[in-house]
Amino acid sequence: MRSVSLTTWVLLIWFAAAILAEVVGLLAFAISLRRRGVALVFGLVGIPGYLEYRYAQWCASNGQSSRRVIALRLLLLVNMLLAIVLVFPILSATSP
Repeated sequence: MRSVSLTTWVLLIWFAAAILAEVVGLLAFAISLRRRGVALVFGLVGIPGYLEYRYAQWCASNGQSSRRVIALRLLLLVNMLLAIVLVFPILSATSP
């Protein structure tokens, strides 16, 4: 049995946390939009940008700014993409 380095564990935890944060954030955002009365097409909820677009529309109709929430969603998406692009090849190369 081969031991796994600390760096690999850290990368694995980052990878899992990034995916989890994006998925949980997506679900929480969709639920919060539904509670605000925003009509959502279920089949489009997983497409990047759809929820943000619907939120921006809702904010515009209610006279609010959507920048902070959309910036947070964008950061979560970029973090997940970085984790996939940087960590997946490293982790797949270490498999037996």
